[in-house]
Amino acid sequence: MAKLANFEIFEDTGKKSTLFASISSTGRIALNEGAVRQFELTKFKYVLQMYDREKKLIGLQFFDEKTRKGLVKLQFRTGAGVFFRAVNFLKEFAILPASALFYIPRRSEDLQNVLVIDLKHETERGYAKKNKKQN
Repeated sequence: MAKLANFEIFEDTGKKSTLFASISSTGRIALNEGAVRQFELTKFKYVLQMYDREKKLIGLQFFDEKTRKGLVKLQFRTGAGVFFRAVNFLKEFAILPASALFYIPRRSEDLQNVLVIDLKHETERGYAKKNKKQN
């Protein structure tokens, strides 16, 4: 890292290493560029939305072809991640938020090509709320 006087210069502004998923009040689920890179999502075109009511988990299974009913088209934005329309899914399970909420997605341990969003662990754009309170 370069220095100017006693300041360390931060130049890596184009990369987002912190992963996060967001659920908007308008019914979109989005994954940021960090999540797209880490989970290699650019190789997929569709997503299947699932919900575990008991554990309050959203499951997102990714597909490269439209091989089954219920798949939703992924919409990639260069440098901004991916999003998809999920309003009907979120309303069906009464999990559509009043304002945007953020979570850290994780890969499923059991299922192939599945990311999990734990609705019990909300964050603020990928940073735990407790970290914000400490500053």
